Amino acid sequence: MSDCQGCGGETMQDVMADHGLPVGQQKASPVRLTWQPLSEPLERRVRDVLDGWHETPYINVPPVRGRGANCVGLVAGVFDELFRRPEPSYLPRLAPDAGIHQDDGGDRTITALHELTGAKRVTDGSIQPGDLIGSYGESPASPERKAHILIAGCDRWRLLHAYRGAGKVVWTSVGVMESRIIAVYRVPNRERWL
Repeated sequence: MSDCQGCGGETMQDVMADHGLPVGQQKASPVRLTWQPLSEPLERRVRDVLDGWHETPYINVPPVRGRGANCVGLVAGVFDELFRRPEPSYLPRLAPDAGIHQDDGGDRTITALHELTGAKRVTDGSIQPGDLIGSYGESPASPERKAHILIAGCDRWRLLHAYRGAGKVVWTSVGVMESRIIAVYRVPNRERWL
């Protein structure tokens, strides 16, 4: 059982403060992760959904698998599919260069992602398939305050993410991202995905 805490009302600024990262002064994350697999049926379900979104074009439009999504839309689309929602979820629209933890919309996005997924902050250092990963963009020391939301895949240490620079949804490794990770969030009661 993992040690999670709720994030109701928690903003990305709160997360940054929890990790000693005051706004405007970023440094490497203290997060150290341990991989934990899921049951075979859950991993198969997560893998099928995530693989379906791989190589979806990066476009700032409502998310449609294979047609287009940005990083926030990817999360909404993946979790709509995992939860088998008949209608797509609404998330606040951000400017393409907003970054999820900037003052002009990031808090609304974090709140909306929490409401959409019910995810709770993981505090035991574990990562599992389907977890949401909040990370800095290019470098924790970058003067830009951009961040990414990624989704943990089923192959150890792989993360799915809509990357504007690649122009599509791509796989990346935790090793590449580990020093940039701000926080990990996990959806409770994932057996509902089956």
